[in-house]
Amino acid sequence: MNRRINKKEILDFIFIFLISLTVISFFSMGYLNEDNCNYAVEEIHYFNNNIFKGNMSTLEMEFSPRHYANMFMAFLIKIFNSNWYETSFWLIKVNYILYALVTVIIVFKFFKKNRLLVALIVSFCIMRPSLINIAFGLDFSPDVFLGTAAPLAFLALVCVLGRKKYWMIAWLLATLATFLHIHEGFWVAFLLGVIWLAICCADKKINLRVLSYICGYLFILLLIVLPTFNNQIYVDKDYFTQIYVYIRTPHHLLLSYIGKWQIIKSTFLLFILLIIFCNIFKFKKYKSIRRIIFSTYFLSISYVLLYSIHYLSTEKFKIPLIITMYIPKSFRFFILLGIISYIILGMRKIKKGMYIRGTILLVIPLVPDLSTNEYNYYMVLILLTLFFILEKFKPNGFIIRNRHCKYIAKFILYLFIFFIIFKRYPDLANNLKWMYYAILIYEFIYSYIKNIKLKSIFILVILFLFTSNLYNSIKIKIFNIIGNKKEYNLGLEYSKKATDLELYEIAEKFKNVTSLNEEFVADPYAIYPNYFQLFSERNCYVLYKNTPSQKHLVIQWYERVQKVKNINELNEEELKKLLEDINVKYILLTEDRFNVVEGSNYFEEVIKNEKYGIFKLKEE
Repeated sequence: MNRRINKKEILDFIFIFLISLTVISFFSMGYLNEDNCNYAVEEIHYFNNNIFKGNMSTLEMEFSPRHYANMFMAFLIKIFNSNWYETSFWLIKVNYILYALVTVIIVFKFFKKNRLLVALIVSFCIMRPSLINIAFGLDFSPDVFLGTAAPLAFLALVCVLGRKKYWMIAWLLATLATFLHIHEGFWVAFLLGVIWLAICCADKKINLRVLSYICGYLFILLLIVLPTFNNQIYVDKDYFTQIYVYIRTPHHLLLSYIGKWQIIKSTFLLFILLIIFCNIFKFKKYKSIRRIIFSTYFLSISYVLLYSIHYLSTEKFKIPLIITMYIPKSFRFFILLGIISYIILGMRKIKKGMYIRGTILLVIPLVPDLSTNEYNYYMVLILLTLFFILEKFKPNGFIIRNRHCKYIAKFILYLFIFFIIFKRYPDLANNLKWMYYAILIYEFIYSYIKNIKLKSIFILVILFLFTSNLYNSIKIKIFNIIGNKKEYNLGLEYSKKATDLELYEIAEKFKNVTSLNEEFVADPYAIYPNYFQLFSERNCYVLYKNTPSQKHLVIQWYERVQKVKNINELNEEELKKLLEDINVKYILLTEDRFNVVEGSNYFEEVIKNEKYGIFKLKEE
């Protein structure tokens, strides 16, 4: 039965969305993320297959895991008669809105009171490292499509948490996430399956309706995945693993690189939640409680199994198929569950008047740098020790029951959370102060006003404070402000801000004086060639960040990197020999290397400015 939505819920929705969008905007990037340069190669190639033809990302690309996302980008560019820069810019802004919706749905699904405070905490936890993230964080918003798939996957997971479960919506979101970025969609679908299996065991019956959703998803997954196997060429598994795991992505895929102690610390913070849940529900036999217990156990078992399988596949048996499944991407869903659980348990304690215990649980996800700051981690351990001491002995003096005392304790709690955020992000103190005022007015004054006209005035004031804060958070991202003059920072301007203007200018000139099939070579480890390749729409021989998706091409990519890795140390004769060997005529150099080729018998200047230069190998 649908319940009627009242005015307060509408206001809560608006204010929570504004809070989340404000926090997200403050932490958003004001320029194009480097990773998007790599995605752009495929996406632009799908729009015009003559551009970036023969690039390492498009070489032999009959079907990519990002095939549908690339097609969608090409479709958007055509339908809006636009270009990649403008389209990607607005898609990234959509990502921010989706992340804000994740916060809104979490708050509405699990909380009836203190929603604005919870929204503030959740927003900070999603945008900044919370608890201890292993391999991947939660915020992918600056990335085209990856930043779209990630919040869709989070929303899918949230849909099946709590008493009310929206299975059809969850599987639709998981499917959409899979189309946009296969790893995001696949791993949330895996966890949805685990939760479904847990509920079936708890209820002692199979939910056939959800099973039909699972079958539908698996069918679509096969449509996406199977074509990629047609491109597979045998590779030596040890050699591939050495390149892909140990050299290219150890920070994402190699558990021994991440560190045993780091993994233990992260797991411990999640294991604490298991203990608290078991302590709360151990004597309760309700159907919903039974489901929670089974889901918690099944997810815990899955967590351990995923770590074990990933370790064995990367460091023992070296299985390329499992390696490329990116199992560590699943760990951040457990972190999200951990954040939600800490906040739920904290608010549960506060509702019962246990403000010290509740505050401890609310603060833990906000404590910064737990992965690198030992002092902060030990502080968390001390807080948890205090929590369990209070849980064990249950001193009545620490439980607030008086209504007026609860009001004061709640006010102090809000101020304390604001203080914690201030200590973690002191540079945001002035930027967020109007939002703090708005939250306090709404929670502590507005609710007690009876006069309708006065309530309306307060709503307008609160709305003004929230929107002012939102405007302050986005104006430096949307506008280029030069004195009193404002210029829209859209599309191309957003991309150009990621690097030097001199690089963009020389890239444009290089684009105008060369044909589509021309290539250049540059330092593969530097950042600037990625943007030069994008702006010029000319292939770079190889870039370290521009790793292909097919296994045999990864090996080819690595061999290319090895050929040019010392390019900044070569003299003019060695550069000549290198360019002849790789059959490339153009080389991109920074000003500190101009002297190597200027006045050379082997190279001629094509374009040059104060910072960058393109030089061409002379024809003999």
